Amino acid sequence: MQSDAPERVTPAEVDESTPVLNKSVITPPSLPYLHLLRSVAAGVWPLGWIAFGGPSAHISLFHQRFVATADAWLDEDTFLELYALCASLPGPTSTQTATTVGIYRAGWLGGLLALFLFQWPGMALMLTLGLLMYSGHAVERWRVLLLRLSVGLAAAAMSQVALASFTIIRAACGDDRLKLGLATAAATIGVLVPADRASYVYPLTIAAGGAAVLCRDRWRRHGGSEEETFPVEATTTSPRERTRDIVHHESRWVGTSCLALFASITALAAGVSVAGAALTSVSLRLFATSWRLGTTVFGGGQVVLPMMLKELVAATDVGANATAGTVPNNAFMLGFSLVQAIPGPLFNLSVFIGAAADGVLGAVAAGAGLFAPGILLLFGVLPFWDRVRQAQWVRLLVQGLNATAAGLILAGCWMLLRRAVYDSATFSILMLATYGALCKVPVALTILGGGIVGLAVPPARNSIPG
Repeated sequence: MQSDAPERVTPAEVDESTPVLNKSVITPPSLPYLHLLRSVAAGVWPLGWIAFGGPSAHISLFHQRFVATADAWLDEDTFLELYALCASLPGPTSTQTATTVGIYRAGWLGGLLALFLFQWPGMALMLTLGLLMYSGHAVERWRVLLLRLSVGLAAAAMSQVALASFTIIRAACGDDRLKLGLATAAATIGVLVPADRASYVYPLTIAAGGAAVLCRDRWRRHGGSEEETFPVEATTTSPRERTRDIVHHESRWVGTSCLALFASITALAAGVSVAGAALTSVSLRLFATSWRLGTTVFGGGQVVLPMMLKELVAATDVGANATAGTVPNNAFMLGFSLVQAIPGPLFNLSVFIGAAADGVLGAVAAGAGLFAPGILLLFGVLPFWDRVRQAQWVRLLVQGLNATAAGLILAGCWMLLRRAVYDSATFSILMLATYGALCKVPVALTILGGGIVGLAVPPARNSIPG
């Protein structure tokens, strides 16, 4: 019996006149579901070990692995669309993007698998170091070694970020002057905006980009312009529509359930916060505080760090204040240094803080509280988003969202550059890593090689951005 599944599209078979979104290289649904899950595991697990450099570097790694390859899982437009969606939700943007890529590849189980594999290396390391501090063991000696290693890791990761940033800009904007202007404006705003305002400026910037493209289309229609108003009109279905039969866990009730669970836990966390000093459980208060941060943080790790400092850290260096559920300032600063030298999202600092304050239970409470809101919202929104995006006005909106999101990625490139490359030695590592990237050396070897070279470079600064 012949399958009705669409044939696999390869780059050689794509005609130049084919609409952009139809150039995606998507695994057909005829492949066994377990095979797709194994491909998620094989594709994501190495990234969890080399994801140094913060959110911008992580997005660049995803682009290199899942878009800019012969066996790509997503096309450029879909990847940028997903990134823009994740950047518009509270929570860890890079973790949400990895999860979404897994969902598009192998459904909800694929998303959960990608989430776990991207998270666990850095989370396990931060948990171990936090427990050592909780038990009274000194971990300062680890800090020096990791920071020396991080000098080269950050400089090498910078090469991937820079190359991917300009590739993404070209894909999102092409020769469209408005989109190029939106990307330029977003990059400028991303560099200039203070960290304490990024939580609302970034989403507003992305939304403004979408509105600008919509307004241009309306003006063209009313002005009678003969210029094409919707350049990707021929786009038909998204990758998830084409893999509908393998994504058998996908449905609106899953999204509704996740949104309902998010609302319920948010209400409970608010009640715990109101109870305040009446509660004696450190872990419960850690969870409530972390959940509140997880629901209000837009912009990723750079934004959450100052908020964690304000909400979870005591004003002194002497002992943890168990009643308030905080850790001492010196413990936070140590964790802040360590998380920058460890792969994975900066949100993993919550695991260290929780472990230092209340052991394993505290780590689970703080980690779940900070990560879960954004992940639940992502799982809740995706089923509805994939249907809404089929409307023409939404596709126009997405074009603007993609352009501004690409500009913010470029801003992240600059923020990483000024921290990662600060002398002749780190610049040399950057150049060597760039040469390796241009010669198609595997990303893992390029970054880890830079880390080894960096061991010889004195850690004059904390080189990876917060």
